[in-house]
Amino acid sequence: MKLIFGSLVASVATAYPLPPISGYQFVEPEKFNILRSSGQSSLHEIVLPEDSEYVNGKVLIANLTGDREEIGRAYAELLGEEVMDTYELFTTSLFGANPAMKEFISLFADWLWNRHYSFYVPDGYLAELRGMRKASPKGKGVTVDQVSTRFNALSNMPADPQNIISALEFELEKGLPEWEASLLNRFINHFTHCTWCLKDSEGRLRVPFSPGCDSFGIWGSRTETGKLFTSRNLDWTKDSGISKHKLVVITNTPGAHTYATFGFTAGFGATAGMSERGITVSEMNLDNSQTTFSGPPFPLRLRMILEQADDLESAKALWQATNSTDSMNFMIGSSKDGKSMAIEAMRGYSAFYLDNNPVEAAATCAVVGSKDKLAGACGSGFPEVDAHAGKKRIGSPIVDAVWRSNHAVDPQHMLSQEPLSNDTAFRYTFLRDLIQDHEKDGQLIGAAQAVSIAAALGIKGPDYLSCDPAQFELGSILGRNILSAVYEPAAGAGNAYVAWEDGTKETWKPAACTTYLRLDFSQWWGGHASELV
Repeated sequence: MKLIFGSLVASVATAYPLPPISGYQFVEPEKFNILRSSGQSSLHEIVLPEDSEYVNGKVLIANLTGDREEIGRAYAELLGEEVMDTYELFTTSLFGANPAMKEFISLFADWLWNRHYSFYVPDGYLAELRGMRKASPKGKGVTVDQVSTRFNALSNMPADPQNIISALEFELEKGLPEWEASLLNRFINHFTHCTWCLKDSEGRLRVPFSPGCDSFGIWGSRTETGKLFTSRNLDWTKDSGISKHKLVVITNTPGAHTYATFGFTAGFGATAGMSERGITVSEMNLDNSQTTFSGPPFPLRLRMILEQADDLESAKALWQATNSTDSMNFMIGSSKDGKSMAIEAMRGYSAFYLDNNPVEAAATCAVVGSKDKLAGACGSGFPEVDAHAGKKRIGSPIVDAVWRSNHAVDPQHMLSQEPLSNDTAFRYTFLRDLIQDHEKDGQLIGAAQAVSIAAALGIKGPDYLSCDPAQFELGSILGRNILSAVYEPAAGAGNAYVAWEDGTKETWKPAACTTYLRLDFSQWWGGHASELV
């Protein structure tokens, strides 16, 4: 159809006098072509306007309908070859032709799933995996269900190798069998000498498959007609090959709300998603040493929320009924409530934040020596904030908005929070200023403005407000935005605006500089995919 708008206009608060930039598009699908079907389920290709197509692979929609085992089987039958290709591309991008490294990461992910995560997920999810296994392509050396569990396990990893080691040491304290203790010590030794880990902009080691990310919720007095907008930027390993198969999955199964997830052909999981009940979910890494493997991986935990929650109260109850594993920030939006809730989670504790929260307003970090790595320290974060009595105020909540990057503000979290980085502090402040700038200009935020804010925050390189390809070449840590989404939830309807990374090597572009695709889910809830062909 038509190009809705094609530039990001950033008139940020006076602290950030930044010029307008361009580089992304905002389009609607021309049509949906059915590729194949399996039982009641079907796979579609989204046809985009000719001047806005992705270079590196099409965007697919899998519309899955049936009981748990049936949708697992349908997933493997419809997408098995794409899943195998994604897994091979991903592992090769990380480890090249090194079979020992591929074997190690598979062993580690399988141990996490078989000895921990599988005990904390609903039986229905295990039935899906059985269906996947039965329909997996033959002779591949790995099955679709294994790829799914491995990606869910690896997605749930802390960014800091030391925090993975802490979680492994926590397990060793439980008195494990000799074979398992020996295996965990092997894992610890490997992560202690992690030759394939990357250094971030501050020289800290990070595992390549660890997320960065940010999210916001904006509503009420700040938006057109008071509607809720939420976002999700996924900053992960760039150019890993997984964007060759971009994917939206719509799940219709008895006993669960219908919902959509946005990502890649890497198995069942919700790294980003929205339900027919108007619930949205987002996730961000949180650098904190309090981690464990005793709980569901976050992509499956977020699926539980999408499937069962009707509002923030029920989402919070579902959250508290499950264990937190890796320390992470989350954002849950609800069209019924017309607002969002931020969650700061770590082992044994979660803190919940709505807008203009007084605890967030009182949040502080400790000013210590630049080489000190004390928990709760300011680190390189918030350099523009003056210190008083050895502390800096770091929280700045406002009415009708809540947002997070990669640090906590909760005082309980700060007891084990890693020193703050300038990157997470900058994005927290930058998000606030972008939101408030619309208020100062007297402009209500609609879909176009919400997408512009999300696009501004996607990590592209040193300059957040530039889609200049020159800065995309500065390494996988500085530029790594692989998915960017804005949700406009509504019960029985709702829109999502989703962009994926594109290109490879010298042609690579972050998601925030590509094509945001508007998907109208009033056409899809209830499984009416056949009407769209």
